[in-house]
Amino acid sequence: MFHYPEGSWIPKHKDPAKYGPHYRFNITLKKPNKGGVFKCQNVVFKWWRFCLFRADANYHSVAKIEKGSRWVLSFGVTLKAQTIGQSL
Repeated sequence: MFHYPEGSWIPKHKDPAKYGPHYRFNITLKKPNKGGVFKCQNVVFKWWRFCLFRADANYHSVAKIEKGSRWVLSFGVTLKAQTIGQSL
């Protein structure tokens, strides 16, 4: 669970992944009153407060929280490269 208090932000970045593709599934539990927009280069799935994306392959960021706070429940999984080839 991630808490972004007022005034916080996350710069544009990619998450490191040593062993294969790293996916994140985020559920926004509470949106701030102003700011705090999540931006991602490319998403696999996005609907309402749910977002699935490759955190290692796509730049992503959170704009500055100008008023209020943001709460996100985030699940991450890294798939082994050999597992991907076997499932195709």
